[in-house]
Amino acid sequence: MAANIEDNCTVLVSYNKGGSGTLSADELRAKMESADDKDKIAAIKTLILMMVNGEKPFAGAMMHVIRFCINTRNKQLKKILYVFWEIVQKYDNNGKLKTEMILVCNAIRNDLVSPNEFVRGSTLRFLCRLNEPELIEPLVPAIKDNLEHRVAYVRRNAVLCIYSIYKTYPDLVPDAPEDVENFLKAESDISARRNGFLMLFNTDSARAMNFLAEKEDSRSE
Repeated sequence: MAANIEDNCTVLVSYNKGGSGTLSADELRAKMESADDKDKIAAIKTLILMMVNGEKPFAGAMMHVIRFCINTRNKQLKKILYVFWEIVQKYDNNGKLKTEMILVCNAIRNDLVSPNEFVRGSTLRFLCRLNEPELIEPLVPAIKDNLEHRVAYVRRNAVLCIYSIYKTYPDLVPDAPEDVENFLKAESDISARRNGFLMLFNTDSARAMNFLAEKEDSRSE
């Protein structure tokens, strides 16, 4: 069953319906089609403000965003898009995932393998807030691969993402405790180790205690 906007949105904003900042559907389309990323950002922000206040975006808005905004390299626009994907209605009236979301899923996967560590980390943080298992499932392999990324920022967010998925949808990552234990054995970054052990302790305390015991034994040798 489709989730309500209130269930998905983690953002609180103020917006006056019909105010001077309101854009028409044609104006929104024009801004999204613009070559200027600032125009695209303004359009997406307006759509977000409309949705969190109970207004429906114009027909075809999601596909327009996909066509003209989704492949951006602009970091600010990507961050705004993550908020948009978080709150946009992802299911049709029959409770089925909209076909447009397949394109969104592909774009998210591309961000998970991006050469830019900021994009990877931001995408992993976004996925911690996603509540649609149909979208998450095909992304799991790419999420796990980020546990071995060369940049600690990415690894820290990857382990948090796996923790978030395991808490809500354990069937999607059934081997998560074992994967995180192996991650901890190889990890050198303190923050990443903290995130990993927090996940392990809260999901498999026996495995966490065994890990600590093994570490203590190795120190005493």
